[in-house]
Amino acid sequence: MPTSYYPCRHESRGGVAVSRVSNTSVVDLLYYAFLFTVVLLSTLGLTAGSRLYVGAVALGALFAVSRIITQRYDGRSFVAIVLLAVLGVIELIVSRRVTLLLTALLLIGARGLDVRTVLGTFLAAKVVGLILVAAFVAMGVFGVEQYSYYKMGAGEYITRVWINGSSTTTLHLSFLTVWFLYFYLRRGRAGAVAYVAFAAGNLIMYRLTGSYLGLVLGYGSMVLFLLAQVWGSFRRLLVRLSTWILPLLLLFSLGTAIAFDNAVVSELDRLFQGRIYYDHYFLSNYPFSLFGHGMLSDEGNFDNSYVFVWVCYGAVTFAILFGAMQKRMAQLKAGSDWVAICLIAVYLIAGVSESFYPAAAVNPSLFLLVPLLMPSTMNERRLKKRENIDGR
Repeated sequence: MPTSYYPCRHESRGGVAVSRVSNTSVVDLLYYAFLFTVVLLSTLGLTAGSRLYVGAVALGALFAVSRIITQRYDGRSFVAIVLLAVLGVIELIVSRRVTLLLTALLLIGARGLDVRTVLGTFLAAKVVGLILVAAFVAMGVFGVEQYSYYKMGAGEYITRVWINGSSTTTLHLSFLTVWFLYFYLRRGRAGAVAYVAFAAGNLIMYRLTGSYLGLVLGYGSMVLFLLAQVWGSFRRLLVRLSTWILPLLLLFSLGTAIAFDNAVVSELDRLFQGRIYYDHYFLSNYPFSLFGHGMLSDEGNFDNSYVFVWVCYGAVTFAILFGAMQKRMAQLKAGSDWVAICLIAVYLIAGVSESFYPAAAVNPSLFLLVPLLMPSTMNERRLKKRENIDGR
């Protein structure tokens, strides 16, 4: 029996072919514009709590939807996409935030597009966003506020700043994203000049932001990338161990939260600036939930993506998100794609100290999940053959 597909429009053959190619190009461009806009706004410090951001997402979502409905699907991918969209709507109702729905739209909309072009668009938006942040601060458009807090790891008070209502850690992570995507798009062929420029830039960003996470993650990623790039044995070891990265980070995040009263964990909590205490608090006070308890930021700091997703978005989202990432990591391991493994790994590690992981507008590694939404190889060949016939 031939594989069934779910086209969202029916077209006759012949002269319609040129029109369809043109229309497809237009909806692709609209999707890229949508992606560029949401990444740019998030870099400027706007979030799901901003009306401007939500308005832009609502308008841009029409672009993403227009691309989604012009695609063809086999049965498996169609069901997966519908379920993902429904989950995004459910979490919108539960959390009253558009974050997960936006992630669903961005990933579904990217289906069938070249991942390098998608991530190149993401990179361009980040670069433009950082330039605009610097320009707006210099012109006084963005306010800069100072605040002090007690840094447990250092044992002293530290002065930090907010820019346009966002922490400077977010700004530092945007800088790191530029480096991560540059390395990925170069397919691990970064030159000595790039490494030196990044090392100097990371130090400058640390002086500006005071973000220890940015400093450590930046130089740690540089060591990881460099070793994988120049040392074949390390690269093979990284690929071999890649499927252990996520399980170990999950074990660390949930295990330390559960065993918070342990003396060793208490010392770790001091180094993690009280993050483990908050993980313990949320896991202890909010019971198991299929779809989560919504946003709970008023009751403490969520600085661990794994605990954040479990508590706020629930077991279903937790299983789908991290199960999909583990499956994708296994595929990349089978293909020895060490560059993609590096990109995924740095964001998984960052997730231990920050809660941005499920946001595709901030976490570009999520776009590497898009192939999971595609048909199987055989069905994809049939789909291409059928589209070629329709286009004659």
